[in-house]
Parts: sequence; structure tokens; C-alpha cells
Amino acid sequence: MSRLHDVLVEHAKFPFPHPDEFRPVNTTDISYFEVGLLRQDWRAKYAVQDDALIRKLCDSLQTILGDTLLAADAENHLLANFSPRLQSDVYGENEEWFENPSEVQSRTLLELGVYRAARACLSIFGDHRFKTAKEHSIEGGTSRVDYVVLVDNDRKVLCEAKLPSVMRKVGKLLPQRGFELRWIHNQSLVPKIFAKAALYLGLRQMEWLFLTCHNYWIVCRLVISSISSTERGEVFYGPTDWLGSRDPLTPARYTRDSSFGLDD
Repeated sequence: MSRLHDVLVEHAKFPFPHPDEFRPVNTTDISYFEVGLLRQDWRAKYAVQDDALIRKLCDSLQTILGDTLLAADAENHLLANFSPRLQSDVYGENEEWFENPSEVQSRTLLELGVYRAARACLSIFGDHRFKTAKEHSIEGGTSRVDYVVLVDNDRKVLCEAKLPSVMRKVGKLLPQRGFELRWIHNQSLVPKIFAKAALYLGLRQMEWLFLTCHNYWIVCRLVISSISSTERGEVFYGPTDWLGSRDPLTPARYTRDSSFGLDD
């Protein structure tokens, strides 16, 4: 028998459909009404690059899975959720995996790929139940987050599906130091995206949010800490090429000595 962690490290890969990166880049503004609903102690003040964020997640996964073993039939079942078996069956190739031109297709690929694989992994690991709540809004709110991911009916992660062109542009424009989050309209793309991410997390009092088009991912983590008797919130972010992009997003560099302020 194989260890579950070792199988995932070797085989947990997904197709990389051709992304349309040339569509107009746009995203909606935050809602002033919802900003008014956000508790002060859940309001992030800064967005900060964390070069080690993805490594921390990988290390945590290894700790959680430990020496969990996979029987041969379970391993065979699990591998059907990853490349190369994922994108074809006895009837041929699944054309859904050929291209990724839109946000709608990004959602389709998430449900066919990552969500399906997560459901299988959690079931095999401990008979846990994975599901997603779509188009989730808070009581009295006006905006909707694309997915709330639940494990055994507990909310764990938020996920926002984006156009490939949006994710690619955000990846190229990520600043080389942290920047202050502003709760205003008509910002440029990167601060607008991260203000919305911080708002979604703060309103739901959650920690993790994934920005993705399936091909490219940015992990966001909301951390609230007390400094000198005041609450200071930060959204740490880390881009990742874990789907095997041939041209991965390159992380920017940030240290605590860096000054805040969005790069031009």
C-alpha cells in the first residue's frame, strides 16, 4: 500500500486548458453598504505578500495526512480524479479541458477538477463530506461570493472564480511590497480585487479565500492580531503554479521593513 500523501505529491495534477488572457479586464467595486456592515475588528488594513504561504499549506497537509495508507482499489479510484485520466474516458477526450475562455468555464473546470478531487480525497481520508454552497451572500448583504467550501457542514474556505485575463493581470501587477487596503470605489485592479477579498472574509469572519480561474491561483489568508491594544488585520497572499503552469506567476518580495503603498 502507498501513503496518501506520497500519492498526492506525485499525481495530484490537473489539466492546463488554454486560457484566453486577452479578454477585457474588469471587476466590480466593493459595496459601501457592506463595508458599513463589516465589524471594525474584522477589517483588514493591509495586504502583504507571504513567500512561504504555499509551503506552509503543503507542510500542514503533510502533518495532517501523516502515514495514512491507501489500499490499491482506493488509489485507483483516487487517480481517476487527476491527469491524465481526468480529461478522458472510454468515449474519448472531454472537450471541457481544451480551453478556458471565460469565468463561466473557470467555474466548470473547478467543479470538474479540484472540487471533485477534494471530495474524493476527504472521503478516502476520513469519510468526510465535501460540498460547496454557490453564490453565497450574508444576511442583509448585496454581493455574492462564488463558493463557500464546507467540510462536514463546517465553512472552511471561500473561492472566487475569475476570468483568466483577470488572474493573469493581477499576477503580473502584484506589488513588490505590502500595500494598504482602501474601502473606496474606482481603484485599480489589484487593490480592488484584494479589498473585495478582505470584505468577503471579514463579513463571514473566515480565514481563507482562493482567487482562481482554475489555471492560476492566489491564496489569501486573513489574520487579525492585537498590537498595542489595537486590532490590526492583514490579508497575506501567495500566488502558486500548483497546476503546473508552464509560465507560472512569480511571487513578489516583501519584508517587514518594506514601506506600505501600492506600486505604480
